[in-house]
Amino acid sequence: MTEEDWRADLLNDLPQARIEVKAQTFPNAYDLIQVAAFNRRMDVRDYIGRAALAFAVYDAGIETSWKQMTRLEPPMRDLRRHGLPKRRLFGEGFGKWTIESLR
Repeated sequence: MTEEDWRADLLNDLPQARIEVKAQTFPNAYDLIQVAAFNRRMDVRDYIGRAALAFAVYDAGIETSWKQMTRLEPPMRDLRRHGLPKRRLFGEGFGKWTIESLR
C-alpha cells in the first residue's frame, strides 16, 4: 500500500459533516420524542436523525444496511458523559436501531 492509498483510505473513513434539517410535529408528539431521546441518553436532534434514518433504512429494503449507512456518522454525545467529547459510534450505542418489522 502506497502512502497515497493510505491517505485516501483515511480520508474516506472520516465522518461526514452534520447538517440541520427542519422537521415538523405537534406538541404532544414532541413531548414524547423528548422523553424517548432522554431515555436513550441522546440529544433530541441526534435522536430524531437516528430514528428517521432507521425508518429510511427499513423502507429502502435490503440494498442498504444500518451498518453501511452509519459508517460515516458524525460523533455523538452521550448525556451521561457530561463535559466529555462526542464519540464516533458507527451506528452503535443508545439501544437497538434496526427495525425488523412494522405491524
